[in-house]
Amino acid sequence: MPEYEKIVEILDEYVKSDEINPDDNFKTDLDMSSFDLIGFATDVRDTFGIQLTVEAFIDNPTVIQMTQYIVSEMKKN
Repeated sequence: MPEYEKIVEILDEYVKSDEINPDDNFKTDLDMSSFDLIGFATDVRDTFGIQLTVEAFIDNPTVIQMTQYIVSEMKKN
């Protein structure tokens, strides 16, 4: 899924981990701060045209879940 690869590329700017896995949780596994999440959401908006809300992060706490959410939102537009 090319969207997943792009999301991982975006996450690389914010994550201190050497490896990002699909089931990684943004907060607990990737240790992203609120500022990191805001930056990530901004980059996602600029890249995919999708606005991520707080609810989106709560409902889609892992990388693969967020990827699936972004893809489904792109299909709506």
